[in-house]
Amino acid sequence: MSTDRASVLRAYHQRTKHHLDHYAEGPASLDWAAQPNPFRAWQGTRWYALPHPVVQPAIAWGEVGATRPPLPFDVAHLSAFLRLSVAITAWKTHGGARWALRAHPSSGNLHPTETWVIAYWVEGLADGLYHYQCRDHTVEWRASTLTTSDQPGLWLGFSNISWREAWKYGERAFRYCQLDMGHVLAAVAYAAALFGWQARLVNLSPERLAHCLGTDRTEEYAGVEPEEAEVIVALQAGEGAVGLPPLAWDEWSGIPSLLDPQPSFSWPVIAEAEQVSRGALPDALVAEGQADS
Repeated sequence: MSTDRASVLRAYHQRTKHHLDHYAEGPASLDWAAQPNPFRAWQGTRWYALPHPVVQPAIAWGEVGATRPPLPFDVAHLSAFLRLSVAITAWKTHGGARWALRAHPSSGNLHPTETWVIAYWVEGLADGLYHYQCRDHTVEWRASTLTTSDQPGLWLGFSNISWREAWKYGERAFRYCQLDMGHVLAAVAYAAALFGWQARLVNLSPERLAHCLGTDRTEEYAGVEPEEAEVIVALQAGEGAVGLPPLAWDEWSGIPSLLDPQPSFSWPVIAEAEQVSRGALPDALVAEGQADS
């Protein structure tokens, strides 16, 4: 990260601190009835229900870190993996309100993170890019791949919709999006271990990362909340170099749903922080030999 970009983030960090005599900039009031929709749907595309019941690996907590033979990449194991990492685990009600709990924590239970599945030779699922819809435990088709391979491959992508956090936390939303991203990555790593898989970050340039997840398709996001592509995680069923996901897509399908028809505030500093932080993966998490300029 350049000095200029780092200085912008440091300034954001200072600006969005709470102080003894005042809070960081945020909304003056909250109307929970007007909360942004926690579930984005891709309209006008086909979707596929993931299998029920899901496979549950019988592994004790103390055995999570032990090496075990990897289970194959198929739609049943993918379904179970998503259930254990990013899915809804329960619904709660109080008075007239109803809300979901998920397998990973989220600040304020606002869940800004969207999950994407990139599949290659995953038995029971056509090759391509999918959006995971946790509300219904389905995958929504986004694009087919132009890349060919004779080896199975499975990747998860993650993007953030900062408005879900900004609606409540104002300018501090970028902080919470990054916190939640850490929660998601930890849940993915633990869930992968149950199947004998390794979860490793793929180092891509910001442009390729956004292209892989389709978040750079501005014409589709016109009039709705944008998504910031964060990371792609390769799920490996063995040792070796981390494989890159397909980088060429075809036959895009679907339009993202609007989450908040009447946003009350705007916090430009969030988009600025997102922009200057692109491409700055921590060195300790970057897979060796996979750097991409």
